[in-house]
Amino acid sequence: LQFRMTMRLPKSLNPVRSWRLLLSLLTFLAETIHAEDPDAKVLFQTTCAICHGPEGHGDQSKMAPSIAHLPYWYVEIQLQKFREGKRGVDPADPFGIQMRAMALALKEPQISAVARYINALPAKPIEPIDDEGDVVSGERIYMENCAACHRYNGYGEKVFRSPPLTGLSNWYLQAQFDKFRSGQRGGHELDVDGAKMREMAKSIGKRAEADLIAFLAELAKKHPPGERRTR
Repeated sequence: LQFRMTMRLPKSLNPVRSWRLLLSLLTFLAETIHAEDPDAKVLFQTTCAICHGPEGHGDQSKMAPSIAHLPYWYVEIQLQKFREGKRGVDPADPFGIQMRAMALALKEPQISAVARYINALPAKPIEPIDDEGDVVSGERIYMENCAACHRYNGYGEKVFRSPPLTGLSNWYLQAQFDKFRSGQRGGHELDVDGAKMREMAKSIGKRAEADLIAFLAELAKKHPPGERRTR
């Protein structure tokens, strides 16, 4: 799809404001093109749905998390981490290796297209963990260790590159804590975001982890992950 831009901006407009207006227009067109890209659904069905399901709600038997709630910018960041070898290179992480292979199979423009398709899928709230952690303790742990980046409502924050948490499956959260502790995630010297998470995961024990996940399940009831997205 090609655009021929012959628009002339009025001379009375300030040059800086003119370029800002033009940039906003181009950004809007780019987002519209991605949102309506007919290949995005095909990409998702052929590369993601096999493990993450047709609605992106995940499959524990394949250790594939729910991704339907994730904002496009976070999906793009993680796919790039897999492509660059910051994730999915540890021999003890076969599912990560599988994800890296999928990410490498995508072309750069396709990453943005599939990420925006995922962003538009309806979210699935987190489920309580089986052993029911202490919600009160979990709230304290969350406010002390997580809220600064993931915000009070668990929606995440683009400026901190932190994802929403209340749409992630409980078993997936538990698995990621283990990966951060072992260095399968956050162990790469250039993975600054992962390194921060690794330090946090190492600072809390399994009991605190269960309490934290129990609180996230309660947080999802107050602030449903599909109610507002961090775009």
